[in-house]
Amino acid sequence: PLGVIRGRAELVLKSIQGHSTAEKNLEVIIGQIDRISGMIQSLLRVSRIPEKLLLREIHVAPTIDEVLLLMGESCRRSGVDLKRNFKNHVVFAEPSHLQQLLMNVIINSIHAIEDQKLQDPSSNGHCIDISSEVSVDSGGQKWYAIIVRDTGCGIRHENLTKVFQPFFTTKAVGKGTGLGLAIVEKVTEEM
Repeated sequence: PLGVIRGRAELVLKSIQGHSTAEKNLEVIIGQIDRISGMIQSLLRVSRIPEKLLLREIHVAPTIDEVLLLMGESCRRSGVDLKRNFKNHVVFAEPSHLQQLLMNVIINSIHAIEDQKLQDPSSNGHCIDISSEVSVDSGGQKWYAIIVRDTGCGIRHENLTKVFQPFFTTKAVGKGTGLGLAIVEKVTEEM
């Protein structure tokens, strides 16, 4: 049904060109439809029984670079420098799941930095730094870690045990669904 509503809104938008107020209102409607669609997909992702993922060898750097390209504009609008310092290793993963995981973490980092700016308007020089680390466990298996650090406000101690719970959010009503980190946990478990 949301696809039909969006399609009809786009048709109306094309037919009323030149009516700026109506165009802006329809653009808001289309944007909110896309937002709802995203929430529904997130809900499905969190509630779905894990499917058998087809993990394959991928080069990490191009996969991460694609996410950084997608998130670059959001970072610029928020006054956040996006730094990359990771090595290109080959890992077994599902690229779209890895990208979704990283996007959710970066979005949370942007929100944390925006909260930090509200708490301390004089703060500047904010960044999100993405790096990598390779370690070897006691069994000789190599593990590749993607590390995301930001200059945001951090997570309050009392919320540390709740951040992966679906629908838990510290954001104002309408600002967050509380599904971002729940999805991160789910994707991590699946891979």
